[in-house]
Amino acid sequence: MNRKIVKSILAVLLLIAVLFTISGCGKKEENNDDNNNSNTSSNDSNSNSGKDVAGEGVLEIKYYDNEKLAEVTGVKDKSISRVEIPETVSKDGTAYKVVSIGSSAFEKCENLESIKIPNTITTIKEYAFSECKKLESITFPEKLKRILPSCCYKCTSLKEVTIPNGVVTIQGSAFSECTSLTEVEIPDSVTSMGDEVFKGCKNLKTLKLPSNLREINEHFLQGCESLESIKIPNTVTTIGTQAFGGCKALKSVTIPASVKKIGESAFMTCSGMTEITIPASVTTLGRNIFYGCTNLKDIYVECKQADFKPANQINEEALKAMKIEGCTVHWK
Repeated sequence: MNRKIVKSILAVLLLIAVLFTISGCGKKEENNDDNNNSNTSSNDSNSNSGKDVAGEGVLEIKYYDNEKLAEVTGVKDKSISRVEIPETVSKDGTAYKVVSIGSSAFEKCENLESIKIPNTITTIKEYAFSECKKLESITFPEKLKRILPSCCYKCTSLKEVTIPNGVVTIQGSAFSECTSLTEVEIPDSVTSMGDEVFKGCKNLKTLKLPSNLREINEHFLQGCESLESIKIPNTVTTIGTQAFGGCKALKSVTIPASVKKIGESAFMTCSGMTEITIPASVTTLGRNIFYGCTNLKDIYVECKQADFKPANQINEEALKAMKIEGCTVHWK
């Protein structure tokens, strides 16, 4: 009888030991699984941050077989942060020279912080870098001739732009809404610039215009509310509609004797302006040219009132309609 009791007790103890061992192993395996999952998440996290592209592997390429030339047309992973475009790419063992960046190639790559463009590039097409909201600087290649429309539109972190001497035209909205730009120098090789090139660049304080520029187009600097002064080259013949509209800090602007036409609302709401001189060369003066220039006190016209055909645009009635009070027009 005692032996049976002892055997029963031993059996119970053995069963408890087995159950304890199984339970412990389960926890250990569970902990190992947790650790593995943690490492996988960490690796996934690391793989999605700070991605670099240093070649054709992640770039989408269009090949021109006859000329052995290539164009970067896009990127396979829009989460990239840094890009280095190669000078050449390979197809079937043959080298192709990379000469252009296609339309919208990097558009809305919102994590892109920097890009290196080789000097083999001669063409950068429209919207190439538009809405790259973390892009901080861009140096255009030496052989580039044209900066096409909306190239860097709404690159809101863009602080530094280097444009080489050799570029001849900068087209519409190229740097529009680049709100972090504070200073830009346009080389003298540029002879034409489109509408709205710097529209909405609200922190732009200094802009050097090229000495051979022919026109300041419509809405060119509209909304550049930090711009304090600007020198208009004596080659400019036209100042377009609302070219300086909303430049609230603009205190000084000299209109050269080459200007023949000033468009409608050209200096609208330039509330920091206190005086301005209109040269005798001007034959066309748009309506509401000084609308909302509430601190404008003196307008100097370099000819006699009788000889100034658009005089009715700055007479007493016109100034009143533009909501300007206490402003005097001084005739030669």
